[in-house]
Amino acid sequence: MPDLEGPDSYLVEAYALEETWAVNPSNLKAVKHCDLQRPECARCIKRGITCPGFEKDRTFVHYNSKNRLAGSHASPEVEASQSPATIEIIQRLPLPRPVDSQPESRSQLFSSFHSNYFPLDTVGLVGADVWYHLLTGFAALPSKTGPSASLLDKSMCALTCVGLGQMKQDQQLIYYGTSLYNAAIRHMSTMIHRNAPNEELLYATVIFQRLEPLFSPFGVEAWIAHAEGTNAFLRKCYRDHPNNALIGSIYQHQKVLGASDPLKSSETTGKPAKGLFEIYGAFKPLLTGFKRLNIFNTPAACQALLRDCISHKDNIIAWFDSEYPTLGPEPTPYQNYKSTCANLPATDGVFGSAYQFPSLKSARIHVAYWTALCLIHRMIYQAKTYAIAHTGCAKILDPNTDQDYLLSWYYADEACRGIPYSLTNTEQIWGAQHVMFPISQASHIYSDMRWREKFMWCQNAYTAVAALGFGLAICLREAALKDWFAAEKSTVLPATILSMREGPQKLPVSSTGERPAQIMEIMEPLTGL
Repeated sequence: MPDLEGPDSYLVEAYALEETWAVNPSNLKAVKHCDLQRPECARCIKRGITCPGFEKDRTFVHYNSKNRLAGSHASPEVEASQSPATIEIIQRLPLPRPVDSQPESRSQLFSSFHSNYFPLDTVGLVGADVWYHLLTGFAALPSKTGPSASLLDKSMCALTCVGLGQMKQDQQLIYYGTSLYNAAIRHMSTMIHRNAPNEELLYATVIFQRLEPLFSPFGVEAWIAHAEGTNAFLRKCYRDHPNNALIGSIYQHQKVLGASDPLKSSETTGKPAKGLFEIYGAFKPLLTGFKRLNIFNTPAACQALLRDCISHKDNIIAWFDSEYPTLGPEPTPYQNYKSTCANLPATDGVFGSAYQFPSLKSARIHVAYWTALCLIHRMIYQAKTYAIAHTGCAKILDPNTDQDYLLSWYYADEACRGIPYSLTNTEQIWGAQHVMFPISQASHIYSDMRWREKFMWCQNAYTAVAALGFGLAICLREAALKDWFAAEKSTVLPATILSMREGPQKLPVSSTGERPAQIMEIMEPLTGL
């Protein structure tokens, strides 16, 4: 047995000997302790047996303070003691390679993520996505020192690694990115507890909001909780600095107005994005009004909510009419269109021919417009139901004939016809991030109406988006599927569905009514996408 340094070496040998002899309790009376003679005890040598207190083929790796710091490399004695079969197995193991964290490698990873995220032609695109300016601006910020710089650096590296890992199905990059994300979250929590908000903390918050749709392993509820937390911090920053143009523009999800040269918006920034964010931002007080009706359900409150919904519908139409000339040629049906995204089926047999747009910007604005009309007509129908209930009239709105109810189905179909174009270019996933909310709204509608074919198309659309790198789509797909099965027990009524392809049709619709609470849960976080 190799010598061990220090006075405790013989204690180790004595302990091994005692444990071996204790196996057979019947021989306890005949036990004679080892005389600890080296290299073997004299009694065992005399009997010609191997001393149970010594095993020559056992290898002890002893660390001192020097070789422990030098690294954990196997000594030649350790390798020599291993059998050839063991060495061969170890060599075949797929050991993960560490991710290179040098500045040059981080810069290359960010460049690869940027080119895979945004289309090559960004002319006019920046007006439709403030995230393009923010992401480019964060990377262009000058290097700083201190904990703030460490937080921003970790956040950007986490976003880059998780994003690329999801796109390329690289589990090692995902693991490294999530490790950085967890470290950045802890760092951020410490800074918040110290009440030391600064610009870097604000930047990291915006980065976290963009990272979580890419990787959401804990479901929709956890993602909504994270989104609510980051939104609360953004609101606090906005209240503390109401005159800061940069913070105000980020909080309002509008174009960046200035305050920092790396984040200064260009002259090519268009107007549609600002109007689009305002349109979706106005949904929140309406949804809050529906929640208040559960407590203060008065005739005046119902009438006021109905007027607000109708007014917002008029604002949506007026905004789109004013911006329509800037979006290029109108979309046209694309006969026999087949998306390059393999997981997405064709729309011809479900909704009608998919739409072809002049640009991704035009596709996003149109799909968002149809989704907004789908949602507002749904809310108008619900508000009318509340208002009529206070009139004492026994007549109940019939979804088979109510215009707003039917228009909500129609615009859901239109939005689904526009989704395939956004998923056409699978090399850049910018277009895919904007279709998750339209899919979720259409899926809710088709779940209510029990239209399996259209609902399953939405399920496949979620799968296509998830395959491009957005893990949140899997969570939304599972939540929609749970909603579908939960409605299986509901009583159904026939309803007329408006379709441009085949005209009115009779299909079953759930009699459970609208679910504004579910819409409220998913509405606020997704509008930032």
